[in-house]
Amino acid sequence: MATFGDVVVSHQATLYGHTSDVTCVDFSNDILATCSSDKTIRLWDVSDPEGSGIKERNNSPLLGHRYTVYSCCFSPPGNLLATCSMDGNVILWDPKTGSLLETFQHSSFSGIRVCRFSFNSAFLATGGEDETLVIWDVNKKDALKTFRGHDATVSACAFTPDSKYVVSGTTNGDLRLWVVTSDEEETPLVYKNEGHDLGVVGCEFSPTALPNDNTHSNKNHGYLLATCGNDDSVRLFRVVVGLVNEIVLDETLIGHEANVMCCRFSSNGILLATASGDKMVILWNVMTRSMRFKLVGHQRYVTSCAFSLCNNYVASGSNDRTILVWKIRENKPELVNFGSFKEPTQFNAPTMSPTSIYMVLDERQAPTEYYCPITHEIMKDPVIAADGFSYERKAITEWFQNGKTTSPMTNVVLAHAHLTSNFALKTLIQSHLAN
Repeated sequence: MATFGDVVVSHQATLYGHTSDVTCVDFSNDILATCSSDKTIRLWDVSDPEGSGIKERNNSPLLGHRYTVYSCCFSPPGNLLATCSMDGNVILWDPKTGSLLETFQHSSFSGIRVCRFSFNSAFLATGGEDETLVIWDVNKKDALKTFRGHDATVSACAFTPDSKYVVSGTTNGDLRLWVVTSDEEETPLVYKNEGHDLGVVGCEFSPTALPNDNTHSNKNHGYLLATCGNDDSVRLFRVVVGLVNEIVLDETLIGHEANVMCCRFSSNGILLATASGDKMVILWNVMTRSMRFKLVGHQRYVTSCAFSLCNNYVASGSNDRTILVWKIRENKPELVNFGSFKEPTQFNAPTMSPTSIYMVLDERQAPTEYYCPITHEIMKDPVIAADGFSYERKAITEWFQNGKTTSPMTNVVLAHAHLTSNFALKTLIQSHLAN
């Protein structure tokens, strides 16, 4: 437990179940959803974390994807869960029953990297390796718009709080702002080519108006956008729409020591959580643009984070296959004053038992090149494709059978579909497993 003035943060639970990297986490009112490279989505009951504890629901795991599940998100009311995958499918689930309700695909059938609901729940945005952002009408279960013009994979997207606009970020590092419901030509309202130098990994709009904002008038609307990227930084942008349309860098938050993979606002807009390859989650005070806490406990890089709707829990997912849940509460009887701190506080989750550490790290100790980029599992029959990368034979063969002609790693069209057995790598893998 760590106490810092008016706030107490403590480790609440460590959740096990995924057999590969945890890629995304998200909360509804009483459910925590987590997805993974193991192709599954797991649902956890968080209705009474301190009483009955956090337990996996009876309808978990959800099975429907064939490859890595990159992203999961709840609609604001919590009645729908969207997931997307390298297999090219976007699936809508009923989280209460676990039923598969609908499956969407981009016209290219390419892998989908990100999915996000609008604040009014009317729209779902999906971005993928085909360099497009598709807006879906949730009620009609149909594509409303397809935004083209990106020159790289769409790796991040987010709606403004009024659901009128959506921003997209790419692995090239640029940002584009689009009008969701306009009948005009589908071109970006604003284009910023230097969001992050090494690629945008995540983005999210604050649910509240800009602090100390002078742009919110009848003619201009201002939004606060947080982004994160492979340049190890978190950035806050002022997004202005009206007489002047622009995305302006407001602040760069420095604190992480590796690529930042996720950024999420609390529902009141006071805190921002960021997850990074440095194995940490940092909680930032949005008003003062300063670090509040460093949450340390994962054994490998942290891919994702999310606040509960009531803002008293933070969950983080990692490549160590675990989910950590942290409790945030007021240190009563004092009132919360998020501007009262001077230095960030760092603390660790309770030490895992030797058995738990073995469960998490045993197989992951294998070198990265032993894992298939498609299945994220240790390869049994590695083959070399035209892009020079090695894949599990069954996985890359199925990739081609599904009509895909691009590289799973680079998204560039392959010169041919011939596969060559990688006997040297197979020998190394067999030797590793034997030892």
